[in-house]
Amino acid sequence: DGWVEGRLSLRFPATDRFHNAIVEVVRFPSKRDFPLNVDVNDQVGKQRTLELEQTERITVPLSAAAATKVDLSASQEFQLGAPDTRYRSYRIVNIDFN
Repeated sequence: DGWVEGRLSLRFPATDRFHNAIVEVVRFPSKRDFPLNVDVNDQVGKQRTLELEQTERITVPLSAAAATKVDLSASQEFQLGAPDTRYRSYRIVNIDFN
């Protein structure tokens, strides 16, 4: 269903067909905005702010020579509503390529 609790690692294989992966994320509907860390290939990357009812679009450059690893992490998590009471931070709504 796309909900993530805290941390998600994505691995995109080497490709010469696509230049970017586009990951779209929305946050849990909490009272405050909160940061999402985006690290690419184990390099500390840009911190994004997840805002209410806004889709955050993350563009990840892909490589033709090697796989690309992306780590998304948030320090805040919230409980989903009953009957699904899992704890989640954000939701992946789409992954696309260009």
